[in-house]
Amino acid sequence: SVATAFLFVYLAVRQLLGISQKDQRLKEIAALASGLLYVFSPISILGWDKVLITHNYVFLNPLTFYLLLRYFVTGRFWYLLVTLLVTFIFSSNFSFVAAPVFFAFYPLSLLFLLIYKRWILGTGIKWKQLFAVGVLFILLQAFHVLPQLASMLSPGSVIFETVFSPEGKFDRGLNYFSAIAPGIRAFVNLLILPQLTE
Repeated sequence: SVATAFLFVYLAVRQLLGISQKDQRLKEIAALASGLLYVFSPISILGWDKVLITHNYVFLNPLTFYLLLRYFVTGRFWYLLVTLLVTFIFSSNFSFVAAPVFFAFYPLSLLFLLIYKRWILGTGIKWKQLFAVGVLFILLQAFHVLPQLASMLSPGSVIFETVFSPEGKFDRGLNYFSAIAPGIRAFVNLLILPQLTE
Protein backbone atom coordinates (compact mmCIF):
# COMPACT_ATOMS: atom_id res chain seq x y z
CA SER A 1 0.00 0.00 0.00
CA VAL A 2 2.91 2.37 0.64
CA ALA A 3 4.27 1.78 -2.88
CA THR A 4 0.82 2.51 -4.31
CA ALA A 5 0.65 5.71 -2.25
CA PHE A 6 4.05 6.82 -3.53
CA LEU A 7 3.16 6.01 -7.14
CA PHE A 8 -0.11 7.92 -7.20
CA VAL A 9 1.24 10.96 -5.34
CA TYR A 10 4.09 11.02 -7.86
CA LEU A 11 1.69 10.72 -10.81
CA ALA A 12 -0.71 13.35 -9.44
CA VAL A 13 2.02 15.92 -8.82
CA ARG A 14 3.53 15.19 -12.23
CA GLN A 15 0.13 15.74 -13.84
CA LEU A 16 -0.48 18.96 -11.90
CA LEU A 17 2.90 20.38 -12.88
CA GLY A 18 2.15 19.81 -16.55
CA ILE A 19 3.59 17.64 -19.27
CA SER A 20 5.42 20.31 -21.26
CA GLN A 21 9.08 19.69 -22.01
CA LYS A 22 10.16 22.93 -20.31
CA ASP A 23 11.91 22.15 -17.01
CA GLN A 24 10.95 18.48 -17.32
CA ARG A 25 13.82 17.35 -15.08
CA LEU A 26 12.78 19.72 -12.29
CA LYS A 27 9.17 18.55 -12.55
CA GLU A 28 10.26 14.92 -12.25
CA ILE A 29 12.38 15.73 -9.20
CA ALA A 30 9.47 17.64 -7.62
CA ALA A 31 7.09 14.75 -8.27
CA LEU A 32 9.54 12.21 -6.83
CA ALA A 33 10.18 14.39 -3.79
CA SER A 34 6.43 14.78 -3.24
CA GLY A 35 5.89 11.04 -3.33
CA LEU A 36 8.77 10.41 -0.94
CA LEU A 37 7.62 13.15 1.42
CA TYR A 38 4.10 11.73 1.48
CA VAL A 39 5.34 8.24 2.27
CA PHE A 40 8.10 9.11 4.75
CA SER A 41 6.83 12.29 6.40
CA PRO A 42 6.33 11.94 10.16
CA ILE A 43 2.95 13.63 9.76
CA SER A 44 1.90 10.69 7.60
CA ILE A 45 3.58 7.81 9.41
CA LEU A 46 3.83 8.86 13.05
CA GLY A 47 1.00 7.16 14.89
CA TRP A 48 -0.93 6.47 11.69
CA ASP A 49 -2.18 3.20 13.11
CA LYS A 50 -4.03 5.19 15.78
CA VAL A 51 -5.20 8.17 13.73
CA LEU A 52 -6.43 6.38 10.62
CA ILE A 53 -9.22 3.99 11.47
CA THR A 54 -8.67 2.14 8.23
CA HIS A 55 -5.11 1.89 6.95
CA ASN A 56 -6.20 1.83 3.33
CA TYR A 57 -6.52 5.62 3.28
CA VAL A 58 -2.72 5.85 3.07
CA PHE A 59 -2.95 4.71 -0.56
CA LEU A 60 -6.67 5.17 -1.25
CA ASN A 61 -6.62 8.96 -1.00
CA PRO A 62 -3.80 9.43 -3.55
CA LEU A 63 -5.31 6.78 -5.83
CA THR A 64 -8.78 8.30 -5.97
CA PHE A 65 -7.37 11.82 -6.20
CA TYR A 66 -5.27 10.80 -9.20
CA LEU A 67 -8.19 9.07 -10.92
CA LEU A 68 -10.41 12.10 -10.42
CA LEU A 69 -7.61 14.40 -11.59
CA ARG A 70 -7.23 12.35 -14.76
CA TYR A 71 -10.97 12.60 -15.34
CA PHE A 72 -10.92 16.38 -14.97
CA VAL A 73 -7.91 16.70 -17.27
CA THR A 74 -8.96 14.27 -20.01
CA GLY A 75 -12.75 14.29 -19.66
CA ARG A 76 -12.85 10.49 -20.08
CA PHE A 77 -15.78 9.01 -18.16
CA TRP A 78 -13.83 5.78 -17.81
CA TYR A 79 -11.79 7.31 -14.95
CA LEU A 80 -14.95 7.96 -12.98
CA LEU A 81 -16.07 4.37 -13.47
CA VAL A 82 -12.70 3.06 -12.25
CA THR A 83 -13.00 5.39 -9.24
CA LEU A 84 -16.43 3.92 -8.48
CA LEU A 85 -15.00 0.40 -8.74
CA VAL A 86 -12.19 1.27 -6.33
CA THR A 87 -14.64 2.80 -3.84
CA PHE A 88 -16.79 -0.33 -4.04
CA ILE A 89 -13.84 -2.67 -3.48
CA PHE A 90 -12.72 -0.62 -0.47
CA SER A 91 -16.26 0.18 0.69
CA SER A 92 -15.38 -0.22 4.37
CA ASN A 93 -13.38 2.99 3.99
CA PHE A 94 -16.61 4.83 3.17
CA SER A 95 -18.63 3.64 6.18
CA PHE A 96 -19.78 5.63 9.22
CA VAL A 97 -16.68 4.54 11.11
CA ALA A 98 -14.44 6.17 8.51
CA ALA A 99 -16.61 9.28 8.05
CA PRO A 100 -14.19 11.76 9.73
CA VAL A 101 -11.33 10.74 7.45
CA PHE A 102 -13.62 10.75 4.42
CA PHE A 103 -14.94 14.25 5.11
CA ALA A 104 -11.48 15.58 5.95
CA PHE A 105 -10.09 14.67 2.52
CA TYR A 106 -12.66 14.22 -0.24
CA PRO A 107 -14.66 17.48 -0.10
CA LEU A 108 -11.47 19.58 -0.18
CA SER A 109 -9.98 17.43 -2.92
CA LEU A 110 -13.09 17.74 -5.04
CA LEU A 111 -13.19 21.49 -4.47
CA PHE A 112 -9.54 21.77 -5.52
CA LEU A 113 -10.18 19.72 -8.66
CA LEU A 114 -13.24 21.80 -9.58
CA ILE A 115 -11.22 25.00 -9.21
CA TYR A 116 -8.34 23.45 -11.17
CA LYS A 117 -10.68 22.39 -13.98
CA ARG A 118 -12.52 25.70 -14.22
CA TRP A 119 -9.84 28.32 -13.63
CA ILE A 120 -6.47 26.64 -14.30
CA LEU A 121 -7.42 24.47 -17.28
CA GLY A 122 -10.11 26.95 -18.31
CA THR A 123 -12.59 24.32 -19.42
CA GLY A 124 -16.18 23.63 -18.46
CA ILE A 125 -17.32 21.13 -15.87
CA LYS A 126 -19.65 18.30 -16.86
CA TRP A 127 -22.07 18.63 -13.97
CA LYS A 128 -24.47 15.93 -15.21
CA GLN A 129 -21.70 13.32 -15.26
CA LEU A 130 -20.55 14.32 -11.78
CA PHE A 131 -24.09 14.19 -10.46
CA ALA A 132 -24.67 10.76 -12.04
CA VAL A 133 -21.46 9.42 -10.52
CA GLY A 134 -22.39 10.91 -7.13
CA VAL A 135 -25.72 9.07 -7.25
CA LEU A 136 -24.00 5.85 -8.32
CA PHE A 137 -21.51 6.24 -5.47
CA ILE A 138 -24.35 6.57 -2.94
CA LEU A 139 -26.13 3.55 -4.42
CA LEU A 140 -22.93 1.47 -4.38
CA GLN A 141 -22.33 2.28 -0.72
CA ALA A 142 -25.98 1.78 0.31
CA PHE A 143 -25.49 -1.92 1.09
CA HIS A 144 -23.52 -1.13 4.22
CA VAL A 145 -24.66 2.42 5.02
CA LEU A 146 -28.43 1.72 5.12
CA PRO A 147 -28.22 -1.00 7.83
CA GLN A 148 -25.99 1.25 9.93
CA LEU A 149 -28.38 4.15 9.42
CA ALA A 150 -31.35 1.98 10.43
CA SER A 151 -29.49 0.86 13.54
CA MET A 152 -28.52 4.43 14.36
CA LEU A 153 -32.15 5.56 14.21
CA SER A 154 -33.40 2.66 16.38
CA PRO A 155 -33.65 3.73 20.05
CA GLY A 156 -31.83 1.31 22.31
CA SER A 157 -29.20 0.22 19.80
CA VAL A 158 -25.51 0.67 20.55
CA ILE A 159 -25.03 3.08 17.66
CA PHE A 160 -28.05 5.14 18.78
CA GLU A 161 -26.63 5.42 22.30
CA THR A 162 -23.19 6.33 20.97
CA VAL A 163 -24.49 9.03 18.65
CA PHE A 164 -27.32 10.57 20.64
CA SER A 165 -26.50 10.12 24.34
CA PRO A 166 -24.47 12.90 25.97
CA GLU A 167 -22.19 10.36 27.64
CA GLY A 168 -21.50 8.56 24.38
CA LYS A 169 -20.66 11.77 22.53
CA PHE A 170 -18.38 13.05 25.28
CA ASP A 171 -16.59 9.74 25.96
CA ARG A 172 -16.10 8.97 22.29
CA GLY A 173 -14.61 12.38 21.53
CA LEU A 174 -12.38 12.33 24.59
CA ASN A 175 -11.12 8.80 23.86
CA TYR A 176 -10.35 9.70 20.24
CA PHE A 177 -8.51 12.86 21.27
CA SER A 178 -6.54 10.99 23.92
CA ALA A 179 -5.49 8.39 21.34
CA ILE A 180 -4.15 10.91 18.83
CA ALA A 181 -2.82 13.57 21.24
CA PRO A 182 0.77 12.26 21.32
CA GLY A 183 1.09 12.64 17.55
CA ILE A 184 -0.24 16.18 17.14
CA ARG A 185 2.59 18.31 18.51
CA ALA A 186 3.24 20.80 15.75
CA PHE A 187 6.94 21.38 16.39
CA VAL A 188 7.69 17.65 16.27
CA ASN A 189 5.84 17.09 13.01
CA LEU A 190 6.90 20.25 11.23
CA LEU A 191 10.57 19.90 12.13
CA ILE A 192 10.52 16.18 11.26
CA LEU A 193 11.75 15.11 14.70
CA PRO A 194 9.91 11.81 15.36
CA GLN A 195 12.51 10.78 17.93
CA LEU A 196 11.01 13.32 20.37
CA THR A 197 7.57 11.71 20.43
CA GLU A 198 8.15 8.74 22.70
